[in-house]
Amino acid sequence: MRLMCLTLFVALTAMAQVDPEYVVPKKNPFATPADLKNGQQLFMGQCARCHGSKGEGGRGAVLAQPRLRHAPDDESLFMVIRDGIKGTEMPAGYAVDTRETWQLAAYVRSLGRMAPETVSGDAKHGQELYRTKGRCAQCHINGGQGGSLAPSSRKSARAAAPPICAQRFSIRRRHYRKIF
Repeated sequence: MRLMCLTLFVALTAMAQVDPEYVVPKKNPFATPADLKNGQQLFMGQCARCHGSKGEGGRGAVLAQPRLRHAPDDESLFMVIRDGIKGTEMPAGYAVDTRETWQLAAYVRSLGRMAPETVSGDAKHGQELYRTKGRCAQCHINGGQGGSLAPSSRKSARAAAPPICAQRFSIRRRHYRKIF
């Protein structure tokens, strides 16, 4: 029974994989509104767990930014989704075919085109909270000071990560947003 299940799993995985002989075009051929919608559904089912439902990051990289370090163009984004990133937790997209990989890429690109959220507040007060009550420096580094368990607080702020911190550390969102 185990052997049969393993064989079936391998066969289904092989059928769903992107053809390794596929010549990847420079520009995404599947970027229609329908492709974006399907890409969003695929993202929610396969990527949001690590990258957050809006690409805000978490266990995985922040995708809601105009330029991605490992995927500055459509071709490289396709390759990252298809092949993963060696030495990281980013797996290969073994459960999606070529078209779905492009649809995911189109959706991921759309995340970086969303307008950043403007947050009002008192920067000096925020700095004080960062160092003291907020205990942000225990994990985040800012201006060369702090820990290294989480991304730079400057990078997190640009990527709309404060709500994640608020959830994880039980700081009330309303209060947290007022601070930053």
